[in-house]
Amino acid sequence: MKRRLMILCLMVSLIFGLMGQAVAAQAQFVTPILVVNTSFLNVRSADGPQYSTIATVVGGTELPVLGSNSSLSWYLVSTAFGPGWVDVSFTLPRGDFRNVPVVKPD
Repeated sequence: MKRRLMILCLMVSLIFGLMGQAVAAQAQFVTPILVVNTSFLNVRSADGPQYSTIATVVGGTELPVLGSNSSLSWYLVSTAFGPGWVDVSFTLPRGDFRNVPVVKPD
C-alpha cells in the first residue's frame, strides 16, 4: 500500500511538472497586446497624429502588437480593419515586448 501511494505521488508530481514546463514554453511565444486606455483611440496609417485615421477603437479593446517605431512611442497593431499605428501613451501594455521588431512605416 505504501509503495502504491509513493508511485502515485511520483506520477502526479511528474504530470504537474510537465504541465508547468509546457505552460512556461507557451508563455514565451505569446503575442504582446496593447489595451486601449481611453474612451476611443484612433488607429492611424503611420506613426504620428498627422497621418490619416484608418479606424477608431473603443476603450478596453485588446490590440495584438506587430511592431514598433524606433522611439517605441507608436506601435503597429492588428485590427479588424487591418494593421495600423497607435500612440502607446493611450494604452496599457500586456505581455513581453522584448522581441517586438522595430518597423518603418510605409
